[in-house]
Amino acid sequence: MLLKQSTTLLSLCVSESEVVPDTVLALDAAELRKLDESLVTKLTLVKGIGVWSVHMFMIFSLHKPDVLPVGDLGVRKGVQRLYGLKELPLPLQMEEICEKWKPYRSVGSWYMWRLMEAKGVVDSA
Repeated sequence: MLLKQSTTLLSLCVSESEVVPDTVLALDAAELRKLDESLVTKLTLVKGIGVWSVHMFMIFSLHKPDVLPVGDLGVRKGVQRLYGLKELPLPLQMEEICEKWKPYRSVGSWYMWRLMEAKGVVDSA
């Protein structure tokens, strides 16, 4: 699965010899975002791996700073509490509300988990 991800990067850089920092830095941000979208698409093809699992992998293993796990109950409850919402926000609402957190939505998510932990809503273990 990850081989296809790097193949996509190779196609953006034209050739393997061109996968160097200057070439990658010159890539358009929209093109680089497609790589993350591709990762979600490819990994969710594996039975038992869903979008939430991919988001957690991107946050905790790949250390991506701008991942918003819109399906995570702790993050959703944290956003609900922080912004005084009557209902749990839906994924599209989460995207809209947390837009201002960019490019650090992973950090914002971590704070939502800590907020819920501090309020005794989730166990810290």
